[in-house]
Amino acid sequence: MPLLYQILFVLSIRNSPHSPIHVRYPSTQALITRAENALFQRAYGDTELTEHMSERADPEAKNAVQALMNTAARVAEIQDRIKAGELHDIDFAGDLAEAAKQYVELKRTGQNVQDWLDQESLFDQDETVRSLVGMMEKYKRSGVKLTSAINDILG
Repeated sequence: MPLLYQILFVLSIRNSPHSPIHVRYPSTQALITRAENALFQRAYGDTELTEHMSERADPEAKNAVQALMNTAARVAEIQDRIKAGELHDIDFAGDLAEAAKQYVELKRTGQNVQDWLDQESLFDQDETVRSLVGMMEKYKRSGVKLTSAINDILG
């Protein structure tokens, strides 16, 4: 198991009262944040999106970014398996990152997401990204449902 996944496993069980790790090695919020940022950067490879993790001003944008954080370990694992030749080279990480950046930007500027989706694009926008932005808007009030939908896409 790669080191990053091991770190995340340790952090995922840190709050368990029965965990010896919890007793011996209490985690700090700074360590958790650094590990999350490292995983997020590893999975999506987008510095701008990683910076949005710390902002999360709009609650709906926060849900979208949090859903990507929730699926980051799986995305990174899929990328590793693609590189190892175990899976076909179909990687949605870039599309997820681009959709999240677009969604956060729409929320930040106060634009109506549905209006943005309905308009004909003057630019060549990827239909996958547009569909993912639509999914983020559909599940904007539930990070859990959005996480589940992303997991469904990842297979």
